[in-house]
Amino acid sequence: MILEQFDLSGKTAIITGAGTGLGRAMALAMADAGADIYGAARRLDPLEQTKALVEAKGRRMAIGSTDVTVTDQVKAMTEDAVDQFGKIDILAPVVGIAGPTKDLHELTLAEWRQVQIVNVDSAFLCCKAVLPHMIERRAGRIILYSSPTGKQPLAHRSSYATSKMAIIGLTRTLAAEVGRHLITVNAI
Repeated sequence: MILEQFDLSGKTAIITGAGTGLGRAMALAMADAGADIYGAARRLDPLEQTKALVEAKGRRMAIGSTDVTVTDQVKAMTEDAVDQFGKIDILAPVVGIAGPTKDLHELTLAEWRQVQIVNVDSAFLCCKAVLPHMIERRAGRIILYSSPTGKQPLAHRSSYATSKMAIIGLTRTLAAEVGRHLITVNAI
């Protein structure tokens, strides 16, 4: 893993979507680099599997069933992470969906909004919840998740492309806002 070259010993990371896919891969990579993990996802069964894999690497992992599109649940996730580990060093809101593959004129407003809610609003809510802790400590790293589609859109994927372009805008703007607090914000 690329993160093996980094030493994250003593660091704590919140990773959303940590039960499967990219979120699980990120949790395992950060554990390999020495971080303890707070994993969030809507379903606990896959999170339990990720937890077992992280703990097999000798790292601690706490988990919480969280719908990251719901403000109160994101706030509770953040508070639980702080209670469990005492601090949050890294936020990686990995959760995202591809949405429908349709021409824009065939999309319903509900389909459009669902992609924006999951891909953009969840990142906003996670950043908003975690930033007070990072600002207070004057330290933190936020890793947002975009896509090549955020720079080179694909036909029939207007809702997804728009969400990934929004993540790039959020990343750049947030980095300008919180850099003075020694917090870095990047997008993958």
